[in-house]
Amino acid sequence: LGLSTRSGWSILDIGAGYGRLAHRLAESLGGLRKELCADAIAESTFLCEYYLQFRGASPRAQAVPLDAIEDALAGNHVDLAVNIHSFSECSLASAGWWLDLLVRHDIERLMIVPNPDDHGGKRLLSREPDGSRLDLLPALVERGYRLATGRPKYALPAVQRHGVSPTHFYLFELPAT
Repeated sequence: LGLSTRSGWSILDIGAGYGRLAHRLAESLGGLRKELCADAIAESTFLCEYYLQFRGASPRAQAVPLDAIEDALAGNHVDLAVNIHSFSECSLASAGWWLDLLVRHDIERLMIVPNPDDHGGKRLLSREPDGSRLDLLPALVERGYRLATGRPKYALPAVQRHGVSPTHFYLFELPAT
């Protein structure tokens, strides 16, 4: 996407946890205009807000409580949403709620990094309350997202098999309308 050479772009971090990614992006990418960090766990949002302030990443990177995400998105154009290991922990209904939100706010690009689990991060699976796993790909396609590219975390097959958290990176896009 050339994010390191672009300016004025913004990100929504879904499942931001305590804000480590936002801090690193704000620190290393001068062209980042705004990063909105959202998490469904209130304690994570509290820690994220504190951490981003402590690290000097705010106001460019800011924690957004889940009940304020709609308003935050209404006032900020978002170029890319990222979901790192979060949809793998969500139910299909929860992931669907997020996908509907992205579509409503015309967020054209979505990067998903699933948990490796027993499939090495090759599959996009939910975690249902009963412990079952459901395929998230139909929910993405149903909302208009198409896989633009996907690749393993590590370029070397041996490292991908034996490296730390060997998953895959997937970039989805909404076709222009």
